[in-house]
Amino acid sequence: MIVAEIHDMNEKLQQSAINLSELIPSSSLVRDISIIIRSTGKVDKQFQQLILKKEQVEFNQNLDILENELDEIIFILDSLEKENKERRIDLVKDFLNEGNSLIACYSRAIDFLLKRQSKKENI
Repeated sequence: MIVAEIHDMNEKLQQSAINLSELIPSSSLVRDISIIIRSTGKVDKQFQQLILKKEQVEFNQNLDILENELDEIIFILDSLEKENKERRIDLVKDFLNEGNSLIACYSRAIDFLLKRQSKKENI
C-alpha cells in the first residue's frame, strides 16, 4: 500500500465519522467522533513527517507522537464497539471495520519504516 492510499483511507474515515455523527447524534458519539477526527488528522501529519525523518532522534520523536495518537483512536474504536454491542447499529459496525482497517495499514507501514530505519543504523 502506498502513502497516498493510506492518506485517502484516513480522509475517508474522517468523512465517515462526520456522517456517522450526523446520522446518529448522541453526546458521547459526537465526543468520540471529534476525538477520532482530531487524532486521525494528527496521525496523517505525523506519518507523513515520519517517512521523511532521517535522524534517529527525530524519527523516534515522531514515532512516539504517532503511536500515542493511534492508541487514542484504538481506545475510542474499542469504546464504540462496546457501546454498539447493545445497539447493533450496522453503520457503527461499518465505521469500526473501516477504522480498524486503517489502524492495520498504519501498523504495517510503521513496521516497514522501523525495519528501514534499523537497516540505516546498521550501515
